[in-house]
Amino acid sequence: MEREAVTQSPYAELLVELDGYVSTIRDAAFDLKGAAEGVEAIQRNADRLLASAKMLEMNIGDILGTQRTMACWTEDDSRL
Repeated sequence: MEREAVTQSPYAELLVELDGYVSTIRDAAFDLKGAAEGVEAIQRNADRLLASAKMLEMNIGDILGTQRTMACWTEDDSRL
């Protein structure tokens, strides 16, 4: 059923491409936070980037019909 929602959207290809960009932003924010080495201002701003990336993922997921919840966000936390 999930695939049906994706194919029904006239913007499906664009949204999948945008989702890739958001993933890149998320990965870069994780890398930035890890490289900050205790610089609190950078770590806090990286957290803000991660929160914004999560909201974008949820927005895109809503349109595409894919389920994304805050629970799945923790799977990447091990990178820190």
